[in-house]
Amino acid sequence: MSSILLILSLFLSFAPSEEAPENGEIRFKDSSKSLIDFEKSDPDDLLNIDNWLNEQKIFTSKADRRRYFQERNIQELMGKVIRCVGECQLYRGKKYAKAQFLSQIYEGDLLKTNKGGYALVMLIDGSMVRVAEHTSLSFNEVNLSEEDFFFYIRLNEGHIHWQVRLENKIKSDFLADTDSLFQPIMLPEANREYYELMLYSSKSQEEKMLYFLDNTAQYTAQLNKLNQLIESNNPLRQTRKNTSLFLVAPNFTLSMKNPIFEAIYVVAGSGYIRTDAYNDQFEGEVNLNSKYQLSLRGYEVFESAEISGKQWHIVDEFGKSYQSNFESKDLNLFSLLTKRTPSTWLSRELMFKDFQALYQPLERKKLAEEHGYSLWLQKDIERRILFLNEYTRRTETSNLVSLKKLMADSVQKELVPLKDLSLSYNADALSSHFQFISGRKLKQREYVKFYSEKEYYYWMLHYAK
Repeated sequence: MSSILLILSLFLSFAPSEEAPENGEIRFKDSSKSLIDFEKSDPDDLLNIDNWLNEQKIFTSKADRRRYFQERNIQELMGKVIRCVGECQLYRGKKYAKAQFLSQIYEGDLLKTNKGGYALVMLIDGSMVRVAEHTSLSFNEVNLSEEDFFFYIRLNEGHIHWQVRLENKIKSDFLADTDSLFQPIMLPEANREYYELMLYSSKSQEEKMLYFLDNTAQYTAQLNKLNQLIESNNPLRQTRKNTSLFLVAPNFTLSMKNPIFEAIYVVAGSGYIRTDAYNDQFEGEVNLNSKYQLSLRGYEVFESAEISGKQWHIVDEFGKSYQSNFESKDLNLFSLLTKRTPSTWLSRELMFKDFQALYQPLERKKLAEEHGYSLWLQKDIERRILFLNEYTRRTETSNLVSLKKLMADSVQKELVPLKDLSLSYNADALSSHFQFISGRKLKQREYVKFYSEKEYYYWMLHYAK
C-alpha cells in the first residue's frame, strides 16, 4: 500500500503545476487551482505511464500551458430551464436530476423528456427552445467570439422548436396563448393572470362591476409590458448579435445562422425540418438574415444544400435524400402550438438581464475570470464548424448503418406514421390547448383576479410546480 502511495505521489509531483497563476495568466471563474479533476479521473489512468508522458509532452510544448489545460476541463453554462411540465431528466455524466425552474444546463448535459414531459429552455444568447415529450437533446458545446454565440447540439430523438430572440415588438391581439400547457410560469410577471389581478385590484367597486364587460384589458397590459421590455433590452445587445447553431440528428445536420425552426427525428425513421418557423405576430419586417445549410449522410458521396422558406422539409431515414415544400396537415399541428406565446416571450425578456454581461464587449481575461467563458476568434469557430461537419457526417453515417442492421427485423420502415407524429410528441400540449380555448381549463384561472398578491403566489407555485 505504501509503495502505491509513493508511486502516486511521484506522478502527481510531475503533473501540471497547481500553483497560483503568474501575473497576466487567466484563471477561469469557479475553476480549481488544480489541473487534475480528481473526481472524474480514473486511478488507473492517473498511474498510466503512457498517459503521463503524453500529458507532459503537451504541457511542455504549449506556451500558455495552464490556460490550455483549464479550457480543456471547464464546462461552460449554456442556458437555464424556464419551465418543466411532467418528467424532465437532466443528465450530467451518469447521474441525473429532475429539471425544474432555473436548472442550469452546462456543456455535456443531456435533457430528456418522457411521456407527458415538456420543457422550455432559455439559452445564454436569448434563444428559447421548446422541447416536446419523448425527446432527447444533448447540449454538447457553446463558444463565444466577438461576433457570435455558437452552439453545438444533438437531437437524439423527438421534437424541438427553436427561436432566436427578435428585436421586433409583438402585435396586439386579444387571443389566448396557444401553448397553454406551460402556464403558469414561475415568473410572476410573465403570466397574464398577474395583470388581470393587478388591474382588478386597482379598481373601485363600481369599476369592478364594469370590468366584467371588457375582459381584454389584461391582454393589453401583458403585451404592453412585453413590448416595453423588448425596447429596453434591445440596446443591451452591443455585441455577439448573431447566433450560429450546429444541430446534428442521426440522419441530417443543420448548420444555421440566426435560426427559427422546428426539427423532428423519429428513431430509425425520417427527419422533418420547418425553416423560418414563425408566424405574423411580430410588428414590422422580420430581418434575421437566417441561413439553413442541410447536410445529409455518406462517406465520400453525400448531398448538401441550402434550404429556406416557411415550409417543411423531409429527410429519408437513411439520410440520403430530402424533399422540400413538403405539405402535410398533420405537420401543421406543430406550428399551431407556437403561433402565439406571449408568456414565453415575456419570461425571456424578464430573464434577459441574467446574461447581460455576455452581450457587452469584454476582453478575454475579464470574460474568463468573471463569467467563466473562453473567447474564440471567429476564424477558429469557422474551422470548428468545418471539422464538426466532416466528423459528425462520418460518425452518424456509421451509426445509421449499425442502427439499420440492429433494427431491421423489429422495426418497420416508418416507426411512427406521419399522421401520428403530432400525437406522439405533443398529445398533452394539444389536449391542453383545445381544452383551454373551449373553456374547460379556465376554472383554475377564472378566480385569480379575486386573489391577494400572496394568494396569487400560492396559486402560481401550486400550478407551476
